[in-house]
Amino acid sequence: MNRNFIFVSLLATLSTVNTIPHQLYNRTNTFGPCSKAPPETVLLNVVLSPDPVIAGKNDTFTIDAKFNVEVTTSTKYTECPVLPGTEMTAKVPVPVPATLPKTNYNFKVSIVNLSNNDFQY
Repeated sequence: MNRNFIFVSLLATLSTVNTIPHQLYNRTNTFGPCSKAPPETVLLNVVLSPDPVIAGKNDTFTIDAKFNVEVTTSTKYTECPVLPGTEMTAKVPVPVPATLPKTNYNFKVSIVNLSNNDFQY
């Protein structure tokens, strides 16, 4: 009888712990260098707003970069030319999917030379 009471008490305690809602803590995102980037690549600084991102909303990626080569053509995010060593800032609106996982996810920010498809960062 005593063992049954201990077993039932233990089972009730475990069941109660599993029913308590878990608080998920949003963490800020951090960006680091790509392991495949050439050694002369200058690191990017990326800031998200809002951070952490909100599923189903738009987010703004503010990207600061300094290039070692002249940028002569660009998409809509900066005016050209950008001379070597000049800091450039681009604000890029990014739609966040409504189905964003509640656990882990990754962002990847890449700068690509469109003239020859060489991976720059």
